[in-house]
Amino acid sequence: EIIKSPSTAAAWLQALGEPTAQRVLAWGQAQTAACLVDVFGYHAVQAGWPGFDALQTNRMPHRWRAQQEFDAAMPSPDLSFDSRAWPWAAESLDLVVLPHTLERSADPHACLREVERVLIAEGQVCIIGINPWSLWGRRLLRAQARQSGEGLAPVPVQPIAPHRLRDWLHLLG
Repeated sequence: EIIKSPSTAAAWLQALGEPTAQRVLAWGQAQTAACLVDVFGYHAVQAGWPGFDALQTNRMPHRWRAQQEFDAAMPSPDLSFDSRAWPWAAESLDLVVLPHTLERSADPHACLREVERVLIAEGQVCIIGINPWSLWGRRLLRAQARQSGEGLAPVPVQPIAPHRLRDWLHLLG
């Protein structure tokens, strides 16, 4: 009998298959570690996917990992809130990290509006997502179609194309 170790990837990511899900997780962790190590400020929040620690290399004194309404119960989130209504005052955060948050949110536009509201003027946002035109994105969309065809609940993710995300960010300034 083969004994399998429990997966560390999120359930919605398992539609890609275990080896691919692990590669996506490892790649995202490495990229955020490299990109966010030198981002300075006082307040940072990672909104969504508390099991993924995007802020592990960041040196800001106040860092929170928040669980969103679409996240399964995860161990040790610092707080929970709806992705469309954030509990921070306007212009109060220096860094916001959105690991696959927009593609799982019921209203990604409202989530981005909240990000724009809570970021300070020179604040930064790090958005992590799967490009629907990439190999991983196509594989995820095929898995969604397969699951809905079998009568199973679809994978709760809607990948956002880079050009569409760029347009949304341009509209918000």
